[in-house]
Amino acid sequence: MSNIENIPLPGEEAFIAQVLDAVLEKQRREHRPGEVARRNQHAKSHGVVKARFRVLLQMSSMRVGLFAEPRVYDALVRFSNGGGGPNQPDALPNVRGAAIKVLGVPGKKLLPGEEDSLEHDFLLANHPTFFCSSIEELLFLMKGDKRKLLLEHPRLALRLGQSLLKPVANPLHLEYFSQVPYRLGGFACKYFLRPAEHVRSFPDLVDGDFLRHALEDTLADRPWRFIFGVQMPSNDFMKESIVGTHRVAGQRLIENPTIKWNGPQFDVAELTILHRSEPIKESDGEELSWNPWRVLPEHEPLSWVGRTRKAVYGADFKWRTEENAKLAEFAKPGGSL
Repeated sequence: MSNIENIPLPGEEAFIAQVLDAVLEKQRREHRPGEVARRNQHAKSHGVVKARFRVLLQMSSMRVGLFAEPRVYDALVRFSNGGGGPNQPDALPNVRGAAIKVLGVPGKKLLPGEEDSLEHDFLLANHPTFFCSSIEELLFLMKGDKRKLLLEHPRLALRLGQSLLKPVANPLHLEYFSQVPYRLGGFACKYFLRPAEHVRSFPDLVDGDFLRHALEDTLADRPWRFIFGVQMPSNDFMKESIVGTHRVAGQRLIENPTIKWNGPQFDVAELTILHRSEPIKESDGEELSWNPWRVLPEHEPLSWVGRTRKAVYGADFKWRTEENAKLAEFAKPGGSL
């Protein structure tokens, strides 16, 4: 058993409903009839590539869920820009994402309706912390006047700038982070994805799609290896034996994703992006979805961010799937919307 709680904060469900409404309203407002409906976030892909996910032999406390025993899985990895559409130049400030889909994973999953899925997803971005400390801040960012951001929420503006302004030349050269915590059996952890080697490179800022082309060029020469790991908090508040005021402090560490964790890191797997000679298309993987709840129970998403994503990701995928089905029907001879 674990003392890690994952229950809504006061008023959270109402806020999640507002976030969901704002996301779907934005989708409907920005979608142009006749065009493919894209994701609300991370709409621009730098490519979906094949990989191998090799679980390493772990110390006993880490042998839970997907990391229970050494094994090699096939995987897919989608690299992306966090904001903007598929035509937005890569040189503009942005969050960069890496979404991993491990294939052939047995066991019941937490995502409603997909309990029997054999997929296990991880979502990561190239900044160690999330920029919103609360769901109220997220709502302000989604619905508020951006011109008032500095005046009304200067700390949020600073965190947002730190997330967006990180230099990038190649998706394979970046370190990625889950930003928010997940369960690891009776503990809480965050994930990281670190290149196995350091390479200094420079972006081709004239090319609006230089990240996809850099990915393509690198993998045309050789495969690329990452280390996938977990990070624990910088104290023992997460242990199941801690109660009382320590437990309250531990829950704050879980619920506020802007706090950077400085605890020990453990390598749990190797992710090898496979060599490929064919061109990479930006549109690859549009029919796929990555969801933080498509996981084994031992890796349950924690915090208000995880609980919000449970509602938003499913609704976003359902909306774009339905819109694209209409588009496909219209494209048939004699079809109509």
